[in-house]
Amino acid sequence: MIVDTLFHNVTIDRFIEVYFSEDFNNRVAAVAGLKSRALVEETIHADGSRDRRVRLHPNVTLPTIIRKLASEEQIHYDEVSHYDVMRKEVSYRIDSKANDRVKVAGVIRFQPVGTGVRRLIDGSVEIKAPFGAGTLIEKFIEGETQKGYAKIGVFLQRYLDGVR
Repeated sequence: MIVDTLFHNVTIDRFIEVYFSEDFNNRVAAVAGLKSRALVEETIHADGSRDRRVRLHPNVTLPTIIRKLASEEQIHYDEVSHYDVMRKEVSYRIDSKANDRVKVAGVIRFQPVGTGVRRLIDGSVEIKAPFGAGTLIEKFIEGETQKGYAKIGVFLQRYLDGVR
């Protein structure tokens, strides 16, 4: 799954500052379809790289096949990430109770482009479930992720422009 978004009129340093700010992340939670979002831990290293764990509770109506496996209240996960300051990229993975059946991971790259920044997300979703349900669940997650990132992109540009 690829999500490629260009943000205008922002330097890469300002973009990264906003991207990791708690103010932005707390404001974007509702736009991203989250019931709640909480920074569990963060370590910022001397070189500016950082390791983070963020707990997320999605606010989505689950398809019947997923509801049979877990209730909406049970669905939460941690996004565990490492930001490499030299490469200007974040490697991430999702950590949840379903790690043996659900693998979500990827890389987010930030690239200066003219007077803006390109954010390129290259992620994968792999679900192990019986009777072909894995493919259905993967498509559901990818679809929800694409919709969410489209909304987040619009919100992030407005935030960068100072429109709140």
